[in-house]
Amino acid sequence: MAGKNYFDLCNEVLTELFYEKADTFEELSELTEGIKVKQDLNSALALICNSENSPWAFRECEYFLSLVPDVYEYEAPNGFIDYLKYRDVPIVLDYEEDHKYLAPAKGMPTSYWMDEGIIKLYPMPDESQLGRLIKVKFYTNDFAKNACGVYKPLMELECDEPIIPAHHRDILKWKVCADWRGSLNDAKAVFYEKRFRKAYTNLVCDQRLTLDNRAGFNIMPPANSANSAILRAFYNPRTNKLI
Repeated sequence: MAGKNYFDLCNEVLTELFYEKADTFEELSELTEGIKVKQDLNSALALICNSENSPWAFRECEYFLSLVPDVYEYEAPNGFIDYLKYRDVPIVLDYEEDHKYLAPAKGMPTSYWMDEGIIKLYPMPDESQLGRLIKVKFYTNDFAKNACGVYKPLMELECDEPIIPAHHRDILKWKVCADWRGSLNDAKAVFYEKRFRKAYTNLVCDQRLTLDNRAGFNIMPPANSANSAILRAFYNPRTNKLI
């Protein structure tokens, strides 16, 4: 299912609010309402993706760390880590709360902690750990992607898209319209707020369907079913190359 990009969403909001559509993406930056709608869409995107209730499944990403002897610091992803797990053995690394009291050691890392955007492993990998892989599962803070599918913090260019599943992207339009009309004390703000709340409820329902299927509460639906499409849209983790 083709999703609406940044330019599509901007024009949909402008049309909904009875402004003229922009003929080109560049034209948006020449219009007061165009500049505002671009900013408001990103604000809505950040607000929705940063749900306090439960991390959205569509934010899930993973990649593999390749261990290097005598190196215990590795760059962390842009997001918050769920777990670190060895690829070749069923061992999940513990999060080390009291790392300040650890004595220097080398061997197979069994725990980790975070320090200013750096993953630190303990013990430090020794020669026997060369090339060993650790899967890093995390929830990304990159809420958009470009035309090539590369993730980025927010939408900037015409063809950028939100990471929200394609069939749920109208939620951004309703949120922007609700806030826009609300700031003007417009009676129609209530209409848009109801649209937004309904869209948010639908998003939550699809999230629950995804989590229930993953937990084994439901049998995976046939590949051509509507539920299968929902699952694919919500859970399609980005896998990076080895680093």
